[in-house]
Amino acid sequence: MTESKSLLSSASSGDTAAMYLLGWEFFIGGTNSEDKNQAFRWFYMAASQGHIGAQYMLGWIYYFGYGTPRDERQFMYWFCTASSNGHIVAKSSLDTIRRYRWVR
Repeated sequence: MTESKSLLSSASSGDTAAMYLLGWEFFIGGTNSEDKNQAFRWFYMAASQGHIGAQYMLGWIYYFGYGTPRDERQFMYWFCTASSNGHIVAKSSLDTIRRYRWVR
């Protein structure tokens, strides 16, 4: 419990790594729509501030509509952003997506 409070405090203070980890806590432990919304919120905040892991994860969240409406344009935006910032898995995934035209 203390660890989660510390993580929340750090995330609330602007620590993008803490935001990313908090997003994962809600994502993995998410059992209801509020947890999904919180996962989206924390990943979005970290991604918007340049955390490339959060940018990649946010792409998937938009693709599957986890805590937010499904949006292929946002999926591609965040995957491209993560890829251009050096996320190797995002780059590889984009290459595959483009090769097989999985996204319009």
